[in-house]
Amino acid sequence: DCPLGTHSNPSINGVEGMVSCTLCPNGTYANVANSACDNCEPGKYSGTGAQDSCTSCPAGKFSTSAAKSCTACQEGEFSPEGSSMCQKCPAGWYSNAESVGQTLATYEGQESCLECVAGTRSDHYGEERLKTDPNCQEPAEDDLA
Repeated sequence: DCPLGTHSNPSINGVEGMVSCTLCPNGTYANVANSACDNCEPGKYSGTGAQDSCTSCPAGKFSTSAAKSCTACQEGEFSPEGSSMCQKCPAGWYSNAESVGQTLATYEGQESCLECVAGTRSDHYGEERLKTDPNCQEPAEDDLA
């Protein structure tokens, strides 16, 4: 029997009955002995070695089917753990450089966005905030009329 994370090749050099066990390729797994390798689902990945399961992408990263690794969300985007795509921060929400490594949408790989405080706004639907002014801006006087 082949161990988990590998698949069997029913013939070696044309000789029936000889079984060879081969590692599942990156982006796939085998969780049943002697089974074929299955693709990792979107939001999960598998790296090198015999994989008997796929790992969920961490918050702030995503993957498509049969992924070898996860990809970081772009600036102004976010994703929860196990995501198959990133989402843009909505209008009224923003990200800034000070929140790197926290649970805010920042320059790469965050799981959520930060809401603008009362009396300020952000029109930048899905766009990063200016690096020199990471906070929401006061509404212009024309907007208050």
